[in-house]
Amino acid sequence: MRHFFGFVVGLLLAPALVAGSGLAAVRATQILRDGGSLLSAGGLVPFGVMAVLGLVAGVAAAAPRLSPMVAGVPGLALMVWTTLHLTNAAQARSLLTIGPLPEGPWTMGAAELLAAGVYALLGVLLFVPALVPSRWRGRRRRGAHAANEEDEYLDDLRED
Repeated sequence: MRHFFGFVVGLLLAPALVAGSGLAAVRATQILRDGGSLLSAGGLVPFGVMAVLGLVAGVAAAAPRLSPMVAGVPGLALMVWTTLHLTNAAQARSLLTIGPLPEGPWTMGAAELLAAGVYALLGVLLFVPALVPSRWRGRRRRGAHAANEEDEYLDDLRED
């Protein structure tokens, strides 16, 4: 069940990463173009959005108790989307307007990040932890039940 829920969370995480990073990139670019700083009052919002997205992506990729699907699904989606952009840029950009989010400033930022290859980098960083076999196994039980399993295993070895 944890992989099913991980898949669903991963499906929700992919558009959240794209929309959030696209919007933060546009706002940060506007602030820096106007001569402002990301540490100013207006600059803290895009900086905070980027920090939160980085934290969520890092936890999804590194937390051992989470299903690898949480990070693997958005990582694979971002890599496929970047590959599509390399082969057919117009079709890849048209995918930005599909979905529940209305077209807005975030689409311009997401298109810039896609063209720059940022989503390829993020996709690989999210997908690689899903390749570790130990992430797919459940956690080992600890306590009295685990001790009984060990004893039974040793008893079976002694009988042979």
